[in-house]
Amino acid sequence: MKQIKCILGCALAAGLMTFAPHQTQAGVVIGNQLYSPLKIKLTVGSFKANGSITKVSITSKEVLKLAGFPKNAKLAIIEGMVNYNSIFVISKDTVLENLTAQGILTANLSELLDYPVYGNNGQFKYKSSGVLSLNFYSNPQFVIVPEALLFIGNPDIDQVASENASDYWFEVSGLYSYSENGSPIKNAKQASITALEQPIGTRHISNTLKATSLSGTGFDIDLDAPSPTTVRGSVSASGSGKVPAVSIY
Repeated sequence: MKQIKCILGCALAAGLMTFAPHQTQAGVVIGNQLYSPLKIKLTVGSFKANGSITKVSITSKEVLKLAGFPKNAKLAIIEGMVNYNSIFVISKDTVLENLTAQGILTANLSELLDYPVYGNNGQFKYKSSGVLSLNFYSNPQFVIVPEALLFIGNPDIDQVASENASDYWFEVSGLYSYSENGSPIKNAKQASITALEQPIGTRHISNTLKATSLSGTGFDIDLDAPSPTTVRGSVSASGSGKVPAVSIY
């Protein structure tokens, strides 16, 4: 498990943007799965002895650097973020790690409203909004250590133990907006009952996650703050790509 050595200063919040299926966005398809880069802009503040405020900022690139990943690595989410809630590290056409499965960076999208619209030949548009919680621990502690971390979407984290064990941690929450669009399936063919997971064609998928005013608490051992302090910031993600379609919807 990779240990992140110097992170803090964060927060997020929500908003929504809708993209047409063929609109070009940053994104990469790996193993027939769309990965959309996740951008994080975080700020942590604490009071100095003289009463002034110290602010420390960190971006996705700095998070990855401090976590020991190469310069070309990116944070990313996948299509179906509302259901899967995982945050990955990718590099070109390779998935390097699932940070959520490792307990380092966990996300939870608690959906309050959704609006799906279905068109002809597999075309769809989906919008979701609710409460996003994002937690980071440099040394996560599990209630029960998972036997197969890579297959755990949101592991059972011991929150208090993780806070005590981590030199850097944050816990923020707030409103989010998410959208996902799919184009009509091209070259569609009828799938047999015995081959339901076989591609029946291809489609363009695009997704967008936006949060702009989350807030919470966190701790950075490098700051002159003996106890948890406030964190604020934003996150956003968007991507599109051509993927196989295994069903009409």
